[in-house]
Amino acid sequence: FLYMLGFFITCTSSLALSSVHGHHEFTIYSRPVKLRFGEVHNKMMTPTGLPDDVVATFADGTHNMAITGFDMDIVRTVNGIEQSVPLYDHYLHHYILNFGTTDGLKSLYVQSQDSSNGLNKMLPGSFRRWQERSGETLVSFGSAAGAEYRHNSHDFKAPFRVKLSKPEAWAPTLHLINTLSPNATRYSGVPSPLLQCPCTPQRVIDPKAGTIDGKLPDPRMGYCDGSFKHTNPSCSLQTYRGGWRCCENGVMLIDTSECARPNCAELPRSHVQLKATFRYEVVPANVVDDATPGSIRKLQPTACCDVTSDWQGDGNIEYDVPRCTHDTPPQQCVHIAQTVQPLDYYGYQVRALMDVMC
Repeated sequence: FLYMLGFFITCTSSLALSSVHGHHEFTIYSRPVKLRFGEVHNKMMTPTGLPDDVVATFADGTHNMAITGFDMDIVRTVNGIEQSVPLYDHYLHHYILNFGTTDGLKSLYVQSQDSSNGLNKMLPGSFRRWQERSGETLVSFGSAAGAEYRHNSHDFKAPFRVKLSKPEAWAPTLHLINTLSPNATRYSGVPSPLLQCPCTPQRVIDPKAGTIDGKLPDPRMGYCDGSFKHTNPSCSLQTYRGGWRCCENGVMLIDTSECARPNCAELPRSHVQLKATFRYEVVPANVVDDATPGSIRKLQPTACCDVTSDWQGDGNIEYDVPRCTHDTPPQQCVHIAQTVQPLDYYGYQVRALMDVMC
């Protein structure tokens, strides 16, 4: 079993702007994602405009959007009827929701095409470094909830909000895997092995050069702390069997040598979309970000929680959970891993521990 962790960091059609108990909400859809069985989508999509009425509300800059929560789903349309895609059908490993100006998102999109900068990963440090270099004021947030994204409302307790200034567009990043075999007629009850992103025979792993398919993996290998470094297969390319580093965009997670055509081109492509509903408040742009009554507090990226790290920020991010011996009673088959990390990025932004929301 493989443990993988992402951080909460921080098209399309739309429904009309509406008011819900004094708040507002809008629903938007990503562009269609088309995947064959075993294929990975792991990239940022091209920017798409938000609903016109939403953009107009904030265009003069006197007010900001303060997102209070959001809900996610993966859907498809069958005979004109929208349906939620079964969790065993497509696996949403993580998503990043990028908001901002159209020009700023276009710049981010161009940079995201270079996989070495980590902008398609759930790594807040990569996005922060890009912002510092570019001067753009975009907002990026998301989750790596896996199959728990559905019916799992992300609500931010006041006064914490995701603040957006003059939002014009969004450009989601989706890490999505088609896990439904074309030969399956119903769910077997057994989780798909593709959830763990196995390294297939087509992956060229060169431990000496430190590369997978001729490229340095990102995140790099070997940043495990002492309790994992010398014992866990996922901490070294010499023993790496599967995970994030074998799950880049366009990769096939099945052995394509068993297919009739190159890259299993004979398999049908699915058509699914991310559906997102955002709830927000309209707040004056001059509302301060501090602890005074009536203020709006911006959510901060966390400097934890990666159990392979014992310092500020990421370690290896993933590790193999060891199997219990065959004679271990099920109720005693328990895996525990622990570490100690700071909650906030004290290295570039000093905040009191009580100010951090995780």
